[in-house]
Amino acid sequence: MEKLEEIEKKLEKQFEDACEAVVMAKEEGKTAEEIKHLTNIKADQKFKVCLAALVA
Repeated sequence: MEKLEEIEKKLEKQFEDACEAVVMAKEEGKTAEEIKHLTNIKADQKFKVCLAALVA
């Protein structure tokens, strides 16, 4: 159980980092393609967080 909590925290951190990357890309004026790629990564991380929460 403790291992699952560690995994969930790690995934939550990765999701937060992905969110920050999207915001920074928009602020820096990155291309729509770059922002879309980062947004897809963010969505993947959110899915992993939700999946880990269901397993826990």
